Amino acid sequence: MKIWFCGCLLIFLYGCTAWPEHGQGGMAELYSAELYPVNNQQDLGPEQGLRFEWELSGRKLDVLVLQGAELCFPATIVQAELNQKRIVRQLQGGLLYDAATDIIAQRQLLARLEQRLDIATTEGKCILPDTGELAELDAIDNTNLAANNVANELSNLLNHDNQFAVNSYQLNPKFIGNLAKAAAQLTELPQYSLLITGHADDQGSLEYNFQLANARAEQVKRYLMIFGLNGEQISLDSVGEDEPLLKGTQEEVRLTNRRVTIAVIDSELTPAQATSAKKPAKNTRANSKSNSTSNSSSGSTQSYPATPLPPAATLKEDRQ
Repeated sequence: MKIWFCGCLLIFLYGCTAWPEHGQGGMAELYSAELYPVNNQQDLGPEQGLRFEWELSGRKLDVLVLQGAELCFPATIVQAELNQKRIVRQLQGGLLYDAATDIIAQRQLLARLEQRLDIATTEGKCILPDTGELAELDAIDNTNLAANNVANELSNLLNHDNQFAVNSYQLNPKFIGNLAKAAAQLTELPQYSLLITGHADDQGSLEYNFQLANARAEQVKRYLMIFGLNGEQISLDSVGEDEPLLKGTQEEVRLTNRRVTIAVIDSELTPAQATSAKKPAKNTRANSKSNSTSNSSSGSTQSYPATPLPPAATLKEDRQ
């Protein structure tokens, strides 16, 4: 029994161990270590000499990367960077002989890499972009990054405090403030457009929820135009109760689902990117109308409160 217990324990402990891949050395080599600073007053020994050689190898590696070695021979660069991390950890742990051996191997690797890079660039096997092209690519990347930051900021602003009360399309004051801030930015960014999608909870008929969600989207558009945004930058959609954010019948869940979602679309995107960013809602108009027609015989009609939006002046309710 005792032998059986010890065997099971060994198997369990063996299963909890993590072994690195062959030649990788474990997770420690994926992160650089920090060496203690050298004091000018202390005696210099072999460790300081190896450290100096390690730093020279690192500078040589940086120069090769700047010359385009990472573009032509990416796998060799990864191996060289891994060797640098391995050497510094050997120096940190006092494994001077191991560090010396790896430094020699690193020198040879960098020498071969430099020779191969010269041959590849000379014979045209690896064509590197010139400085002007690199600067242009960097400028494009910076422009795209700034545009993404603006779009994300606007999206976060337009999709906060965007819930509604039951059977209401009136906006809450916080959301109106968010719309004012967003409209002030969008008036100076004509390349952006908005897709406003209205949502409703699962109370009421499909036809009623579709019209209520549409009224919510129209009300948001109305406020944005009041704040100076061009109406041509705004598109509307309504999905009723078909795309809830959360599932459930609790009051807090239904409050979350009574909302509008606003997608910020960059007109400079490609058609595929624009389609992905818009995330078109399902076409539920036909389905909701057919369901409402089938249930209209048992339903009742209720007038919605007056609204400055003519399309949403009257909403028909067919309670389930």
